[in-house]
Amino acid sequence: DKHALRQEAVVSTQSTGEEAKNVVRYFSGVVGFFVIENTLLHTTQGLVTHTTIDELWNHFLHSLGSLDQFLLYKLEKPQQLLDLKLLLVLFCQTLSGYELNVSKLYKQLIELYQKYCDSLQRVWKTKFRQVFDHDNYSPLTVESDIELETLMGCAYPAVDPDLVSFFPLHLPFSHLVPEIFRLMEEYIGASLQFATHLDLSQTEVDDLVRKSTNELLTNTLNECLLELIKKERLVLSQIVQISINTTFLQKYSHCMETFVSSKTGCTVADTTRARDLYGLKMFVKVKEEAKTRIHAKLMEKIDEFFELSRYNWMTTETRDYPSDYMNDLLNYLKNTFKTFTQLEHNVACGACEAAGKHIAKKLYDIFVDPSISQMSRVALEILDQDVIAYEGFALDQPVNGVSQISLLIPIQSLRNLINMIKQGEYDKYIAEYQPGQRTQSVDPDVLASILERFLPKDRQRFSFKAFTQNKNEKEMNQLLEAVIKKLRSLDHGGMEGSSTPTLIARKLSRSNLNF
Repeated sequence: DKHALRQEAVVSTQSTGEEAKNVVRYFSGVVGFFVIENTLLHTTQGLVTHTTIDELWNHFLHSLGSLDQFLLYKLEKPQQLLDLKLLLVLFCQTLSGYELNVSKLYKQLIELYQKYCDSLQRVWKTKFRQVFDHDNYSPLTVESDIELETLMGCAYPAVDPDLVSFFPLHLPFSHLVPEIFRLMEEYIGASLQFATHLDLSQTEVDDLVRKSTNELLTNTLNECLLELIKKERLVLSQIVQISINTTFLQKYSHCMETFVSSKTGCTVADTTRARDLYGLKMFVKVKEEAKTRIHAKLMEKIDEFFELSRYNWMTTETRDYPSDYMNDLLNYLKNTFKTFTQLEHNVACGACEAAGKHIAKKLYDIFVDPSISQMSRVALEILDQDVIAYEGFALDQPVNGVSQISLLIPIQSLRNLINMIKQGEYDKYIAEYQPGQRTQSVDPDVLASILERFLPKDRQRFSFKAFTQNKNEKEMNQLLEAVIKKLRSLDHGGMEGSSTPTLIARKLSRSNLNF
């Protein structure tokens, strides 16, 4: 009767509701029971049989069920799960010596490994965020090779040998990069603590560790980096540094594979089952987001400079240099682009080209602003000085490898418009204009609107002396009005009597109405 009661106690899972601290006692009781049963098997006649023990063992396994349902809802911390793993390994190793089949428990231990890794990743997410919060997002400087090796850890062999030829050494990435690699090393070590002694081959252990490392990269680090790069509080220099850091995380990724192999003793070449660490390749999403944020922050900064622009469209004070805001803007961009040297080429060039397009659009919008009713020749010249300053900036190639043409094309529409007004070649423009042609360099309606600013606001007050130099003002106004009328009609098929407007335009050019 007592023996039957012991059997019933073994196959019952009432203890599964106990606190985690009682797990050891529970499994110790199970071990004790089967040790006694095995002893009775070999020391008595007929009291216990192999069949009885096998039935009890199978009943125990069935009642135990999935380990995910066995106390695991109370075991969330990595150390608790690791302790449970060590207990179960000892449990399996002990009972396998008593001829019991523990393969099912080992399989459940492998399933438990995933829960352990999930728990680790939650801890590492907090660690990653702490690294991000404490980083200064400035390039590192090290004083010696020993300091560099200590700092970089497993990534030390990947550092460009050309960089370490002299010290102090200025590294392009911030402290975030070596800290991430240090945390990755710790994670791999913690992962191996569970993956060993699970009755797995060396290759299978390597496969488990690589899989969990990839999950950390794709599901945790990648998510944390995306979360970081989207923070509104980041300034442009920090976003640029994050993009550079991400590039070097990718560049040094092979060191992590080497580190895993050194710990598991299994290289990728040894087996087709070993997984490459593809997770770092997922950082392309982070880099794309960084690229978007770099563009946005750069445009915001350009807008701030343009808010300082103050054009007096009726000024008579001449000057042969650009506006202060334009000088400040271009100097800011030159200094900013110097920090782009370690950005990927397409990111750096793309940001520079986007800045050029934005500046060109801002200048163009200022010039064609419909609220401007009058304009002096001097004001036109001042705007032209700002355009010339930008063109000089573009020709200097502020970012290595950026095309000068790609920076000059966006400003070309404004340049053509200004040149058309200054040179007064309206006859040629009118003669060559083709309605509906999208490639037309100057829009006739826009040109007409600008020219109207040079007409007197009221015919009694305005003087053309600034433009015509001793020419009859009334005649000049009439000629200018005729050109404006012709320009207004170009997109509406207004070609009748074309010889007269063309003669008028030529007369305008000869009469020096070229501002």
